[in-house]
Amino acid sequence: MSLDLLDAFLAHARTAEGAEGEALRRDLASPLDLEAFLALAHRHGYALAEADVLAAQEIGRAHV
Repeated sequence: MSLDLLDAFLAHARTAEGAEGEALRRDLASPLDLEAFLALAHRHGYALAEADVLAAQEIGRAHV
């Protein structure tokens, strides 16, 4: 499980340039189920797992 990898993917999405970056941000702006989000991350070279996303959600809930 790597929250650092999830953070790196989201940072990449914010800073990616050109048409690829625009397409990635557009994809992330629309509702995605977990499988689609993980597939999108994998297409961009980030081997995220379901556990990474669920851990981030738990951390987010703990800070509310």
